[in-house]
Amino acid sequence: MKLTTPRLRVTLAPSVNDSLTADPVVIEIQTDHRDQVAWEFVRHRKNWPPAQGTDGILALTVMAWSACKRDGLKVTIDEFIESCIGCDLVDEDGNLIRKASEVPAVNPTNPAAQPD
Repeated sequence: MKLTTPRLRVTLAPSVNDSLTADPVVIEIQTDHRDQVAWEFVRHRKNWPPAQGTDGILALTVMAWSACKRDGLKVTIDEFIESCIGCDLVDEDGNLIRKASEVPAVNPTNPAAQPD
């Protein structure tokens, strides 16, 4: 099954406990419906506006946080946003999606993900 939810490359700043010369941490992660739901819960709890199509960088960041939590990252959404220095859409091969025409349709509230 091919997911229609975004695949993201997240760059996190070194933690306060790391040395000043530590490199940022880069994580590639596939989001799914659970992350879209997490975005909706966080958005409502924090009284944030809805995502604006593919320009919803806040929505993508929250979805990245949710997906990273499933992989064992133990930080709050506020800590994640504070340490997140990059959140980019990538394709299945990890290539950065640069042009708007290359960005897959992303609607964090879209229930219509279909299997191939």
